[in-house]
Amino acid sequence: MIRNNPNHASEARDRMLENLDRKMSKAVGHRGDMHVADFAPIDPNAGRLLIGYDASLGPIAGSDVTSFVARQFQGQIVPVMATARLHKSVGAVELIINRTVPTRKVEDKSEMMAIASTMFLDQELGDTWEVKSHADGTKYLARVSKDAIGDIVAERRRRMHVQASTVTFANTLSSGVPNLTAGDTVRFYADSQLHEGKIKSVGAEVAIQADAGMFNVAPEAVTEILQVSQQTNEEIQSYLGEYFADAYGYENYADQLTRQLT
Repeated sequence: MIRNNPNHASEARDRMLENLDRKMSKAVGHRGDMHVADFAPIDPNAGRLLIGYDASLGPIAGSDVTSFVARQFQGQIVPVMATARLHKSVGAVELIINRTVPTRKVEDKSEMMAIASTMFLDQELGDTWEVKSHADGTKYLARVSKDAIGDIVAERRRRMHVQASTVTFANTLSSGVPNLTAGDTVRFYADSQLHEGKIKSVGAEVAIQADAGMFNVAPEAVTEILQVSQQTNEEIQSYLGEYFADAYGYENYADQLTRQLT
């Protein structure tokens, strides 16, 4: 009597899924199980993207993410891989994406028609360019796009026929934004690059002092807290000290544990 071996059935299923994934990857240029799960804008040119995938098909690689973003958005958007965070338990990757914005030397405006104090029209190509400044004060021209990055992502999701994903910033991974306090040292994204600085104030925007100057960015632009403020650290120590003293009944032991944890 021949009995079905559940291990053989499982192996056969895995091989079938691997073959299917290879065929889909060849057809679309990336893993076929990947999809745009959620998006949170930072500014018109950048935002946080949440990519969902089927964890049963194996771990996802950085090259998978790069090819997915490049191909899905046809080069209009690029991934900032240094900001990528993997959430294995829910099958998702979050990272900052940046819209590709062509730039030119600010001196080129002399060959264009001024249409505003900082806006210029290239009559030959029909493009509008705006004078921008880097944090160090260096001026340049950036081409003005009619579509913000959020519009590009929304249109791509519509064309992909993506239905509501169960993996979202709101219900699965919180907001993806750290709990920020003035005095925290953070890593953040601005001017198409990552910076480090100290938070001066937190409101609708976060004011951050960095080596390159003062930045006012959306909370979503902060990717990581490198060091909490002295005030926050003291509050944590105070709370943990009281908790451990109550739990163990020894204040000296509580002080020791608190020092070790903070």
